[in-house]
Amino acid sequence: VTAQTGLTLAVGDALGPIEIGLSKGLLVSGRVMGQDGKTLAGAMVVARPLRRDDRIHAATTLENGTYQISGLVPGDYILEARKVGFDHAYYGGQKQKKSATRLKVAKDRENSDVDFVLGQVGAIVGQVTDAQNEPIAGARVVAEPLGTGKRQHARSNKDGFYVLANVAKGSYLVRASADGYMPFYYDGVQTNGKATSVAVTEDAHTEAVKFVLLPGGKVVGRVRDRTSNKPIGEALVTARWVGHSGVWQTQTDLSGGFLLDDLPSGEFLLQVQSHRHVSEFYGDTRDKTHAKRVKVQAGEVLSDIGVALSLRELGDIDGSGTIDFKDMMQLIYQVMDKRGFDTQLDLNRDGEVGLSDLFAFTHLPAKKIASEQVALKWQRVDDDTHI
Repeated sequence: VTAQTGLTLAVGDALGPIEIGLSKGLLVSGRVMGQDGKTLAGAMVVARPLRRDDRIHAATTLENGTYQISGLVPGDYILEARKVGFDHAYYGGQKQKKSATRLKVAKDRENSDVDFVLGQVGAIVGQVTDAQNEPIAGARVVAEPLGTGKRQHARSNKDGFYVLANVAKGSYLVRASADGYMPFYYDGVQTNGKATSVAVTEDAHTEAVKFVLLPGGKVVGRVRDRTSNKPIGEALVTARWVGHSGVWQTQTDLSGGFLLDDLPSGEFLLQVQSHRHVSEFYGDTRDKTHAKRVKVQAGEVLSDIGVALSLRELGDIDGSGTIDFKDMMQLIYQVMDKRGFDTQLDLNRDGEVGLSDLFAFTHLPAKKIASEQVALKWQRVDDDTHI
């Protein structure tokens, strides 16, 4: 219990020794249980004083469900108990704070049986481990409803356990993932089409939804310019899982290097896109049907994957490798949708062309552009390419 006393000192004075005695204050103790009568460990019990100048106290229940809050000063308190996966309750069994029973704390009053009973809410409970049954902390667990409902997510604790709380009644596809591991659906599959759904009933816990995660495969490579052989930074590298819906993406660093990790076993198509270059698939082709597939094995590293890109031709706005109607339409849409248009496109193949002059087009009303023919032509101005 804190107490304050003012002291007056002048320059050169020495005051001491000063003795300070602290008292433990008053105690409140009790037990937190579920509706089935079982004690609940790890529940939080909070004591809030009605007087604003007094501080809030809290305690966590032990393995046997008991708690003890110390350091209380005399006065009236509102006590609340909470635990993940359970409905909260105020002292007296109320759900609303305004209806809660006030607990009077005084020196001549013993408060040793301040108990709580918490009702369950719909929840999915389980654990995430590796192949050696070692817990994985910080794993992401997501429950996707098969029908109407709200998506739920949680993180595993240091022992690998997780609780998806306040889950509405229904069926869910549950997925776990962690850095350095492949994502898995329950029960031990990697695609949602083969996943086993998890049923949740109202006011009950669906337990033992366990995940065993395996290390994913890695693909390491580099992207360069085909003509100059210089590295291409900030290029988008996309890996599409052949025969499945999975997509993984990353960007190249300044040296052109990239890393795709946590990949499942299987075949992948790699596509590289850069705003100054023509997008290509691994295997030196722009056509994905002719692309070379990359075979990935879980837990292994596939390195030395090289991709070379060519600079875009004049007017190849979308980077498809050809100048066609799509390029012209994309340009018109961009001008119509923006009041100002300033970007970097490789129109004259020098890598440093700006299109800020397109700002003049923004003064044309959208209706006028849509109703009249707009003539666009290329012309050379001051050694730069403008429209």
